[in-house]
Amino acid sequence: MELPLSISSFLVLCLVSVVCAERSDTRLLLTPNATTGERHAAEYCAMYDICGRREDGKVLNCPYGSPAVKPDEILSKKIQSLCPTISGNVCCTEAQFDTLRAQVQQAIPFLVGCPACLRNFLNLFCELSCSPQQSLFINVSSVSKVRHLSTYVVVFWKSFIFSHYIPLKLNTNCFITDENQICLLI
Repeated sequence: MELPLSISSFLVLCLVSVVCAERSDTRLLLTPNATTGERHAAEYCAMYDICGRREDGKVLNCPYGSPAVKPDEILSKKIQSLCPTISGNVCCTEAQFDTLRAQVQQAIPFLVGCPACLRNFLNLFCELSCSPQQSLFINVSSVSKVRHLSTYVVVFWKSFIFSHYIPLKLNTNCFITDENQICLLI
């Protein structure tokens, strides 16, 4: 039986959260990924450059898994002006840095009254975007759009949802009153 997409997504999120919490092991980040070739080590990037845009226009970074890159002098000075803790090799291009700068500029007016808050905020996003240690705290977990989704839900969750949320009305005006009923989302 297929569940409606909204219920399936909720259940998958619950199940994935539980599984991830129970099986979290930071040692996985310290080993190379045999599938993608990414490497989690000092001076290695998880992402580098911009590969495309999402439907909302926001940029998508490229998966990289290679050594951090020495920026030219102009980019190095730009990075230092916003991210003084980052020097030497980096994991961002000028285009990525310009995107970072534009995005953090929106928050600066709200944080300017607290210099420590502003510095911590900038350090966080600078490190996420440009740090040469990026692969030690970022793991690229998906690089393509989801085109099809199959969900596998244990009987317990299926019964729980339908025993607690009957009848359930979706935005599509489709009522589900039986756990074996299917509502197609078109």
